Amino acid sequence: MRFLLKSAIVMMRSTGESILNTRVRNYWQINRPALTSGLILTAAFFFCYAGVLKFMISQWWNNDMYSYGFLIPVISLYLIWARWERLKCIEVASDFWGGITVLGAGFLLLILGHAAKVLLIQELSLIVTLTGGVLLVLGRRYLKVLLFPISYLLFMVPIWDFITDRLHFPFQLFSSTIGLTLMQAVGLPAYRQGVFIELPNVTLEVAKACSGVNYLIAVIAVGIPIAYLSLKGWIRRTVLVGMAVSIAILANGIRVALIGTLSYYGLSGEGDIHGPLHILQGMFVSVIGYAAIFGGVWALSPIPPSGTHREGGQDSGEVFQPASDRPVVSAVVISLAFALLLAGSYVHFYRPAGVPLKKELKFFPYEIGEWRGRDAEPSPGFLNQLEAKQTLSRVYRNVSGEEVHLYIGYFDIEDQGKKLISYKTDRLFQGMSEVEVNAGHEIIHVNKQILQEADRRKLVLFWYDLNGKVVTDRYRAKLYTMWDTLIHRRSNGAIVLLSINLPFTDDMDHTPAINQLGSEIYPELTHYFPKD
Repeated sequence: MRFLLKSAIVMMRSTGESILNTRVRNYWQINRPALTSGLILTAAFFFCYAGVLKFMISQWWNNDMYSYGFLIPVISLYLIWARWERLKCIEVASDFWGGITVLGAGFLLLILGHAAKVLLIQELSLIVTLTGGVLLVLGRRYLKVLLFPISYLLFMVPIWDFITDRLHFPFQLFSSTIGLTLMQAVGLPAYRQGVFIELPNVTLEVAKACSGVNYLIAVIAVGIPIAYLSLKGWIRRTVLVGMAVSIAILANGIRVALIGTLSYYGLSGEGDIHGPLHILQGMFVSVIGYAAIFGGVWALSPIPPSGTHREGGQDSGEVFQPASDRPVVSAVVISLAFALLLAGSYVHFYRPAGVPLKKELKFFPYEIGEWRGRDAEPSPGFLNQLEAKQTLSRVYRNVSGEEVHLYIGYFDIEDQGKKLISYKTDRLFQGMSEVEVNAGHEIIHVNKQILQEADRRKLVLFWYDLNGKVVTDRYRAKLYTMWDTLIHRRSNGAIVLLSINLPFTDDMDHTPAINQLGSEIYPELTHYFPKD
């Protein structure tokens, strides 16, 4: 983080002290009404998005992949500051209908994200709302100049996992290949099996966390503004960022080779293979990437003619004339501030009511048909992390000796930290299929999954119950929750999961047993779950 902060300082100095001094002198030329309007809108905006910003900062602090997020707002503000001369010369021309449309989309995303408890939607709404506010208050010409600094804020939203998750395994293989090649080049007796590198005294795994992918986003996020401010022309800028990313990728292979070499010669230190002072941790990749950025700027920057000065990021030949009059439409500012306060009040103070079960789960019968139950720990184990309001975990055994585990987790109300549908159950949806279960008087569709845990597999059937509606698709379940929150002021729901062990040495088909218990349990659940 210290290196990132130093990088930002160096970037700020790259455009020259003369520009900064000019900005400081011109700062006090802003008229008082404009400054007052800006403070009002800033306060209203922070009130509206205080909760979103809190969670976003928490993600930056707790997730190493997004630790660079603290720098993004600072860099964005500097990008705006670098455009001050251009902004001074633009007339304020409010785009009412365009601004209202974009703002409406931003507020809608905020409300829907809050209702569905999807933080990502709320975080994206922040940027949409900010764009709409600029369009409404200042107009299209301002937005054109500010579009890049506003768009750059996307880097502070933790949305990049969906890209990096697909890249981890290929990068693990690539890094292990590069590392092995370098180790063999210096004479180390090493060979590779997948992502494992075998040495005589140690086996190294290039794990997911060591693929180097997580730190590439940080290199790109820092490289783009430096390239924009320091180089002229999109070709040079693209070459710089691409070169920095490529060098960072190769650096991870070098890191693997260094770890292997130090481990082979016993120089890595006690109990840590990442070398003295942990210098070979994943941050090594981003440090090399940052070094490549600054080296690339030096290499790609053209030598300016003597006596000339160029401001970073100014490609356009457009000539700006000072604006003679810069009115601030008070009615527009007041209306926008009121809308932000109204949306913020909904997010902060509107809460759905808790919906209790018809009967508590502890009264759920231990005997169901030919099945006899006993209390047990949740299985699979990750179900413990759901933090449901009420849970039931039992193993039911039939006369044939087959045992099926039943888990029920009920949420009377969802909160940001306690949600029926979250990343905690992602494993259930990886490669699952939908099957039919005959539940007496009706046929229900449930999800079927095979999970591998330790030395055995589990056949799993599961579904969501949302006020009497059986739902298998988690996105549809989110939509139901969103609708119930907005219309019925409730966000309750349950997950029901049946699992049976499938040892590798057992060729029996346990599907009939788990289907039978599911068909007998479903009618019993109607006496416990709320229903429309």
